[in-house]
Amino acid sequence: MNRHISLTLVIGVVLTLVGCDARPMPNATAISFLEWYVFARDLPKAAELAAGDARAKLQTEMNDASKTAASSRAPVSRTETEATRLGDARYRYAYDVEFRPKGGETTTGRFSMALERIDGEWKVVEFDLVAPEDASL
Repeated sequence: MNRHISLTLVIGVVLTLVGCDARPMPNATAISFLEWYVFARDLPKAAELAAGDARAKLQTEMNDASKTAASSRAPVSRTETEATRLGDARYRYAYDVEFRPKGGETTTGRFSMALERIDGEWKVVEFDLVAPEDASL
């Protein structure tokens, strides 16, 4: 009887360890990128999560001082509106982002991105922000 319980316990621990993966899932990477790019406006941090065209786009923004200036509208919330698996190593996410100017009315923009698994890590490879008027980042 004790042997049966021990074997069951060992099998349970092994299955738990096999199922655990310390690497972030694509949705965690997507949320982190959105937070760094839209909410914190920390483009170097966002670039750490990007590859290919997305990284080049961020580099261009970092080199263009006018695009890194503070917006007159602050992003205040996000709601995931799409999470689509496009294959084993590619996902697409979209979020509605609410912007609010100081003392003004809230408007909503759409932020979308594609992620790919590159060398075992999820990276943003495309992104686009369709912001409401005057909410340019």
